[in-house]
Amino acid sequence: MRKIFLLLLMAVTTNAFGQGKTIYSVSRVKPKIGMTTAFETAWKAHVAKFHSGDDKRTVMEITSGDRAGSYLLIQGPMTYADMDVEKTNQTAHDADYDKTIAPTLAEEGGTFYYQYLDSLSFNTDVQGDKSIVTLTWIKSGKMGDYRAEVKKGVDMSKKINSPFNNFRYQQMAAGSSPQMASVYVLKDGFKQLEQDYFKDAPNFRDNYVKMYGIDAWMDRVKLLDEIVVKTEVYMRKKRADLSSK
Repeated sequence: MRKIFLLLLMAVTTNAFGQGKTIYSVSRVKPKIGMTTAFETAWKAHVAKFHSGDDKRTVMEITSGDRAGSYLLIQGPMTYADMDVEKTNQTAHDADYDKTIAPTLAEEGGTFYYQYLDSLSFNTDVQGDKSIVTLTWIKSGKMGDYRAEVKKGVDMSKKINSPFNNFRYQQMAAGSSPQMASVYVLKDGFKQLEQDYFKDAPNFRDNYVKMYGIDAWMDRVKLLDEIVVKTEVYMRKKRADLSSK
């Protein structure tokens, strides 16, 4: 059965994380040139038919980078048990997708599952329709080291009452390319990226050194240099008009 609709990302980034419901799925689609309006029209009709009940979707539009113009179709939060449930209308759902949406697409980026990591997130009461997503790929076998270092930064950020926020998700079934996704929610929109927006914010490096020592900072820099394979950053915005009501 077609699973293209089970989506990431990561990524609805609200504070409605029910107990046990920590899994999100994301797929990325990109309309053909000149077919964006056709895609959005077809998608709205599809959502009204198949995703207006419990099986909801949230749509985010990527607005920067090589993937600009793509849409993230997000499902969640859910549990592992939820992933076993077969939809009674799956055949009709897939047929509608194939007939009305697929013809408008230039790319379908597959389906990826992520688990929300509460212990590596902070200031998760912040909400907003715009955000910055950072995808970080880690050397195989080194995700534990990376998570331990991220936890130190989170503990420090909480202690100094950092005005920033971070929602973190680890890709599931990532094989030899482990990945972590970080979502920085922009409560006040993209203007929050102005250099002096948080002009009085505590300095991360100075407070890290104060809390853990200069040797720990140097070890951090060395570790990240050695185990981070690559990163990708993009801007995105929620498309409430394309999301389930």
